[in-house]
Amino acid sequence: MIATILLRHYKNYSNMKFVPICDSVNYRYSVYVGNNGVGKSAILEALDVELNGRFWNITFNMKKSEAFICPLFLIEKSKIPTSKRGLFSVVSDFFWSADETVNANIKSNKELQEFIRYKNTLKGKYINTHYLVLIGTCYDDLKGAFCATFQSAILTEIKNKLIIESPSESLLDVKK
Repeated sequence: MIATILLRHYKNYSNMKFVPICDSVNYRYSVYVGNNGVGKSAILEALDVELNGRFWNITFNMKKSEAFICPLFLIEKSKIPTSKRGLFSVVSDFFWSADETVNANIKSNKELQEFIRYKNTLKGKYINTHYLVLIGTCYDDLKGAFCATFQSAILTEIKNKLIIESPSESLLDVKK
């Protein structure tokens, strides 16, 4: 299930935008209501770009190198093959425990603070039954995995916990 999405420089979403999608594995119905041009379709298009490898529509006059689309997935633990659970556990434990100390930008960014609050509401319901994984792509590296503001910290966490030579390659395996 896709719980939220973090966007940056996609269509009319200049800068970073946190968009809640669903907070219940039992009630997976979301509705976006608003005036024309506020970004309702952009949310669905961003998911289509991320999940189906479609063309990106970068916000006008924004740096492509800063553009990203990162959905936050809730994945039922029993659905993951045993051979992948170690990596999923490390990544998920990182995101379940992520707070303002992970990156200094979180304290000054309203969207990231909203993301942390939303993630914490999910934690109360799903930490024991679901993995939590934020993974997407940035415009400059469409083949690699990207975890938004958390990229550097999660790669370090994976390297330290799993003793892997190249954490970015391991994350790429998660997306497949």
